Amino acid sequence: MRSHVDAPPSPLLRERLGWVMPASHPLAGASMLEWSDVRATPGLSNRLCQQSGREWMQAFDRSAALRIHNTASLLAMVRAGLGMTLLPELAVLGLVDLAFVPCAEPEWRYLAVHTQALPSPAVQEFAAALHRYMG
Repeated sequence: MRSHVDAPPSPLLRERLGWVMPASHPLAGASMLEWSDVRATPGLSNRLCQQSGREWMQAFDRSAALRIHNTASLLAMVRAGLGMTLLPELAVLGLVDLAFVPCAEPEWRYLAVHTQALPSPAVQEFAAALHRYMG
């Protein structure tokens, strides 16, 4: 399996990208946020931002106070109130002390299986379980 920014023909999973911040952050209740909404807030960049072809994500990366490549370390720094970051929604699913606010400009990540034959029964069951869990 592989994660993609560009949509594959039939993804197993599609998840939004969004801003991650402490649940107590003043912007945590927003329904969506644009880059201009968070520009003045300290940022914590990650490889996702560095590798993006989107200018606004690269601008976020350039303005970030720190670049952190380990997700656990990144989330610990967000929890500590050192800044906000940009991550896929599943990275924070179920973490009640963090808030996820989708990007106003639709951004999605895709998970797909690349195979030359029909996926194995195990992969098919994994895909079914993902769809049941994600709704």
